[in-house]
Amino acid sequence: MNKPTKPARRTPKAADPAPKKKQPRTAQVAGPQPGFPIMHNITERKQAEKELRNSEERFRRVFDDGPLGMAVTNKQYHFVQVNAMFCQMLGYTEQELIKLTFKDITHPDDMGDSIKKVHELEKGNISVYKTEKRYITKNKDIIWGSLTLSMILDKDEEFQFYLVMIEDITERKRVEQALAESEIKFRWLYEYAPSAYHLLTPDGTLMDVNRRWCDLLGYRREEVLGKAIFDF
Repeated sequence: MNKPTKPARRTPKAADPAPKKKQPRTAQVAGPQPGFPIMHNITERKQAEKELRNSEERFRRVFDDGPLGMAVTNKQYHFVQVNAMFCQMLGYTEQELIKLTFKDITHPDDMGDSIKKVHELEKGNISVYKTEKRYITKNKDIIWGSLTLSMILDKDEEFQFYLVMIEDITERKRVEQALAESEIKFRWLYEYAPSAYHLLTPDGTLMDVNRRWCDLLGYRREEVLGKAIFDF
């Protein structure tokens, strides 16, 4: 009898190697990596902002509370901002003035020169326009003002606004006119007086003589002025 045949032994297969895990690809990012705070020194910027605020505050106080009439106008010469003194000088309210231009308050006899000088300012021929001129108030009174007009530019040298500053010099002009009229009267009385008069310097030099003085001594005025009184 044949012996049963033993089944052949199978040689186990070598286990397949475990698949390698793919490593995630890391993007290379320039600059600081996450988790590291970025710090910038902004001290200078903050200081500049503080100085700007202080400058704007000083301008606002000078504009609002200063003794001069002040206004801001655009390039078409319309008032866009005026202070209390400006309103007081001209007798208008702020709301009324911002509907007007400088032409509406300038005396007609001063208009031509004003426009000419503003154009020179616009062209850069002059840096500031200063003059004494007449203004017309809301009540049609005439006042005198000492004007300073500047053109304010931004950092790119572009137009921002005109800054107007006016000092009321009406009283000074009134006194000057009164003195001039008094001088005319005095001169007339001196010149045509029935008596001989002369004006002398402290050392006795003739400064002036009137007509009667010349008639009495037989000289022309130009012959004696600058000479000593003791020579006559």
